[in-house]
Amino acid sequence: NLKTFLNYALAEGYTNNQKFKSKDFKVLKEITTEIYLTDAEIKEMYDKDLSKYPEVELARDVFLIGCYTGQRISDYNNLSENDIVTIDGIKYFKIKQKKNKKYHRTVHCPITKEIQEIMDKRHNSKPPKKIAEPILNDYIKQVGQMLEWNELVKCEYTKGGIEKTEMIPKYDLIQSHTARRSFCT
Repeated sequence: NLKTFLNYALAEGYTNNQKFKSKDFKVLKEITTEIYLTDAEIKEMYDKDLSKYPEVELARDVFLIGCYTGQRISDYNNLSENDIVTIDGIKYFKIKQKKNKKYHRTVHCPITKEIQEIMDKRHNSKPPKKIAEPILNDYIKQVGQMLEWNELVKCEYTKGGIEKTEMIPKYDLIQSHTARRSFCT
């Protein structure tokens, strides 16, 4: 972001300083603590009765589709019945991936037994409706809390140049991308 800003300032004539183009001017990377869910945890989430909390249930259903397809939230949170295709008797989501516009990949993700059950039980045999990512993130943490995923995870980070360590409950680290990471793991 900073390099984009500096390139703009240079192009617009606000500065002629080009030191930021040096190979020594680079972003320092920091390892973050990212979690994944085990197959047993995904099954536990799938089995949890959330019928008293429809918004939380919707977030859980959208998240689980991410766990079963391995797609990014921009792809798994935007599915519709028009994305369902049948090839050789097997149902798939036909997804034109949004993230990498350079390649515009289309992938076919099988509709697993679990996905079909989610759609049949609560969504009129269609994919769950879209939910805003910040809301999904809040609700999916609540699901983890309801499931009592209280195991403390050691998180190390730098804030204001000072290295810090915190022990954070696993449920509080769940977010939309956890679905993709869980699928891959």
